[in-house]
Amino acid sequence: MRNLILRILHEHISEQRKFWTYDEVKDIAKKYDNLKDFREKDNSAFQWAKRNHVFSELTSHMTKQYLSKSKDEIENLVKNYTTVADFIKDYPNEYRQAIQKGWSELFNELTPSKIKWTLQKVLELAKKYKTMEDFRNNEIKAYWTLKKRPEWKEEVWKLYKPQQVSWTYDLAKSIADKYDNLFDFIKSEPKAIAAIRRLNWLDLLSHMNRKYTSKTGVQKPKKLWTDDEIRQEAQKYDSVSDFRKYSKNAMDAAINHGIYDEVSAHMKRVGTKWTKQMVWDEALKYQTRSEFMNGNYAAYQAAHSKGWWDDVTSHMVRLGNLHNRLVYVYEFPDNSVYVGLTMNKQDRNLRHRTKEKSAVYQHIKKTNLEPIMKVVSDDYIDAEDARNLEHCTIQKYKNDGWNVLNKAEAGGLGGRCIKMYTKEQAQQEALKYQTPTQFMEKSSSIYRQAKKNGWLPEITQHMIKKTKWTKDMIIDKMSQHKSMNDFRKNDFNSWAAAYRILGNQFIKDYYTSK
Repeated sequence: MRNLILRILHEHISEQRKFWTYDEVKDIAKKYDNLKDFREKDNSAFQWAKRNHVFSELTSHMTKQYLSKSKDEIENLVKNYTTVADFIKDYPNEYRQAIQKGWSELFNELTPSKIKWTLQKVLELAKKYKTMEDFRNNEIKAYWTLKKRPEWKEEVWKLYKPQQVSWTYDLAKSIADKYDNLFDFIKSEPKAIAAIRRLNWLDLLSHMNRKYTSKTGVQKPKKLWTDDEIRQEAQKYDSVSDFRKYSKNAMDAAINHGIYDEVSAHMKRVGTKWTKQMVWDEALKYQTRSEFMNGNYAAYQAAHSKGWWDDVTSHMVRLGNLHNRLVYVYEFPDNSVYVGLTMNKQDRNLRHRTKEKSAVYQHIKKTNLEPIMKVVSDDYIDAEDARNLEHCTIQKYKNDGWNVLNKAEAGGLGGRCIKMYTKEQAQQEALKYQTPTQFMEKSSSIYRQAKKNGWLPEITQHMIKKTKWTKDMIIDKMSQHKSMNDFRKNDFNSWAAAYRILGNQFIKDYYTSK
């Protein structure tokens, strides 16, 4: 009965679900002049275009409806706010622009959304108090920062006179005997209770009432945990959520005793529920996409899966890779030039300015002249095309009478300059291939030019495109196999489409009822 109900539910959901085609999404995209309206009014079609890698192609005619503002304009907007968080909420693009352009001083008068603690800030607060205990009671956030930075704690302790007590059993007993209630004792004598726990003199607490009054007025018992008891209790749970749910007192005690990381090391953690603002704040910490991925992979994945990638990485520096390079030149006032290609413009510029083996560095040192760095290619382009363009650029400067500083010919290539193709020439080249993938791999330069000029849909009409799956098509494929395992093993592409569109449970139910 359960499987029947699940199958009916899946069929009902599938009937309501829209299965888009390329032409349908293209017709919808034509209705809009900007991305914002497209995203808000037809989000399903918007997300389909992103998932199927045709987003840039279908939205090339649209605008982002965002105009960069001057420093003065942003400064006038900031004057209306008291906190950074409120400003970011109302003007996220303007905040990102200010950070990118190094105008962070505009926000100096606003209350930061989160205090960025430094040792200097903690010390300034600590100097206001005579004892560490007063500091802890009055500056809770600053004190807990020391828990994470033990090296700072040593610096703070230097501000106070040593107040260590040489604890003996009799001294601890004389203090404990004054109290009848454990929680009054803990609250009033934190140093004594710490010594009793540390030295394992728990028998001194046996006469105390171990109940506390809850918010509802009910007296409830509360256990006084030792470190060994916390460790034993923590071993019962496989996840942090279960530990918190079924033994919160032990979890709180582990945190207070400073052994939480130790006792929970074997437990599973539940993933963070990322919001766009959280991902945005995290992404602003990084300059490149690779740094973002290595620095916080969870936020990186959330940005991809939830469709926020373009927004949260718009401030990042674009980098190349083994397959894509940037062609650049350094022009000197004495008519000398160096031509090169790179995967990382910023890193290469730093190397040319600091590494003695660099021809640019050597010429700067020799002539004391400052060069101008210019980018020759519009973007990071195919590595083979980049090498050809590098060679072509060197030849051009030589023909114009420049002193070329390159010690070797562009990668040792004879090379040719990148050719610009007409639509007819691109169409003739496209006729050689059966799929867009073959076209892109075998003739990448022409493919890119066709894509950039918007010719691809027309000149690839004869090619075999990706299957536009429907529910009936998938069920027909499933009916050709005896089991779910056979389906996945013998027709993986169809299985992947079924999994993506109908869901794994639908596939299971289909073969269970078969």
